Amino acid sequence: MRLKSFIAGLLCLSFILLTGGTFAAEKPETEEEIKLAASYDDILSALKAARSRFAYEGKGMATADVAVPADVAAPAPEASQAPVGGRDDYSQTNVQVEGIDEGDIVKTDGRYIYVLRNDELVILEALGGKPVKLSAIKLFDTPQNDTIHFNEYATDLYISGDVAAVVSSFYSYTVYYRDDVIAWEKGVETSAPPESFASGSGTSSSEVEPSKAKAPVATKAAPAVKADPVEAERIAADVAILPYPSGKTVTKVTLYDISNRSAPKRSTVLAQDGSLLSSRLLSGTLYLVSNYSMYSFDERTPETFVPSVYQDGEKRLVAPGEIGIMPIIPSTQYTVVCAYDLESGALSATRSVLGGGSTIYMNADALYVAGTQYVEEQSAPYRYSVYTVTDYASSNRTDIVRFDLAEGGLEIAASGSVNGSLYGQFALDAYENALRVVTTQFTSRWSVYVDEEMGFTNYKWHDNGTHNNLYVLDENLNVMGSVTDLAPGEQVYSVRFDGPIGYITTFERVDPLFAVDLSDPANPQVLSALKIPGFSQYMHVFGENRLFGLGMDADPETGRTTGMKLVMFDTTDKTDVTVYHELLLGDRYSPALYNHKAILISPAKKLIGFPVDNGYAFYGYDDTTGFYRLLQTDSAQWTYNSRGLYIGDYVYIVSSDDVSVFNIHTFTFVGRVTF
Repeated sequence: MRLKSFIAGLLCLSFILLTGGTFAAEKPETEEEIKLAASYDDILSALKAARSRFAYEGKGMATADVAVPADVAAPAPEASQAPVGGRDDYSQTNVQVEGIDEGDIVKTDGRYIYVLRNDELVILEALGGKPVKLSAIKLFDTPQNDTIHFNEYATDLYISGDVAAVVSSFYSYTVYYRDDVIAWEKGVETSAPPESFASGSGTSSSEVEPSKAKAPVATKAAPAVKADPVEAERIAADVAILPYPSGKTVTKVTLYDISNRSAPKRSTVLAQDGSLLSSRLLSGTLYLVSNYSMYSFDERTPETFVPSVYQDGEKRLVAPGEIGIMPIIPSTQYTVVCAYDLESGALSATRSVLGGGSTIYMNADALYVAGTQYVEEQSAPYRYSVYTVTDYASSNRTDIVRFDLAEGGLEIAASGSVNGSLYGQFALDAYENALRVVTTQFTSRWSVYVDEEMGFTNYKWHDNGTHNNLYVLDENLNVMGSVTDLAPGEQVYSVRFDGPIGYITTFERVDPLFAVDLSDPANPQVLSALKIPGFSQYMHVFGENRLFGLGMDADPETGRTTGMKLVMFDTTDKTDVTVYHELLLGDRYSPALYNHKAILISPAKKLIGFPVDNGYAFYGYDDTTGFYRLLQTDSAQWTYNSRGLYIGDYVYIVSSDDVSVFNIHTFTFVGRVTF
């Protein structure tokens, strides 16, 4: 028991460090509602209160190939059995909610294939299995110099009609070691600012027209002047970091006109403060969520404690009425949410919330941002023998904010809290005006004994553990139903909701798959709990009465994982969910285990594809024979982060350097194009 408690304590500490949790001195009063700021003074007061409340603030908030045994490599279906596809028959990014697109590194619209790699956007035309490269546009041409260094990398790609949207992270920082720059900044008598300093710019030359630049032009013939340090700092800011602040991470959206796929043109650059959390696309509106952290600020200057948004180099502060203040501020961090209309290239709406997020979920009606914090409570000191004793209890909690979506807009509508933390976005699901939330709660209790006379302190640990919970929240994000303490001592590994039924996988040594009836949201009921070795790390509804799981097999005695597995559950009887078919893949690994966008899955075609080790694998499924291997690529030519897709009669495996094509009916090799 002592070992188990110690391990639970370590798990709790690991959770704190990995999630960027926040230590709180008291339990929050969650009955209060989130409110909009009336002025920047309201925001400043909330920030100062947050700093005084918390003693600690976290800084935050995505091998060799092993062959499948021959006895499970069944032949592919005959061509006559496979559906005949056309240009309108193509795969899309695997998303959580149908109709809500998620950003990825490869996209297709059924005719073209778009690849985001390094600092390029590559466009190919599929041409019936004979793809041709049409264009490759360089994404970043930000100039470098000796004084300002820049870093930018692309993360997500979206295609909306004739617009391509590239989401990227941008960071710039000043180099202070040059003597001439240091002297000029300090106001030492010098000629004009150093030439390389004055000519530097924190944005691409294609993003800001020369007429918009605010920087003074340096000339060596300028007379000597005594620089004012304050003015020098202002000029340095304008010169070096326009339009984005130095030392801050900015999330950018660069729009390209791709009406001519052979000659894309950059059209608009939009941006917001903070590092990217996630994004979604709905009906031509891109919703971008970032976390903006502040480590210091000047109370006299709102620019230092309020996030900004940008368009083509023009900057504006988020207005007070666009900022929500939580009842208890969990950290001096903002969640910044922006809605961008991709057709017009304009910012439709923006809202920010004090308190960072870590997970988002979105459907057609609302966007939810959830952030987890670590909560610590302590008793009043009391005497025990020669000691002064204080009891402590710690746990984790998730705060949720709902943004209502209407005509591309954003409105902060409600906030609420539940115990525990989320495993990922699939732990959230909205259904019939209710939000279902699955969490794992880490708890710990201990006492501190202090002998003031001897100057001695001792610690006594009490119970530690984990508890899994399912909550149903109403429109105001108040709990109206729950199932708590599922599989004590284990953790949630995957969640999938299918209408009124929720499926939850937890793991310690064996995999309990819970089926929960949520048809009565005020009274959810556990219908069944299937236990098998290992766990499913990703689950997908695979047609009527079938649930697919991609995960790891494990030793039932030790819990040690032994390799990947595919499993198909029979959910016909929700009170008795069973394993219908299972296939062990051996000691292998895939990024699809933790990134659902890396998996190609089509229940209609009975097709499953995902990168594995240094290759790519396709599997078919049949209720009679189970899983069978269709294709396993060699490891030599594939990158780890490859993607699979299909268009009509062909499947395409896209890596960072090439596209390989196979017939979707026979999985015979058709050809390859390198770009």
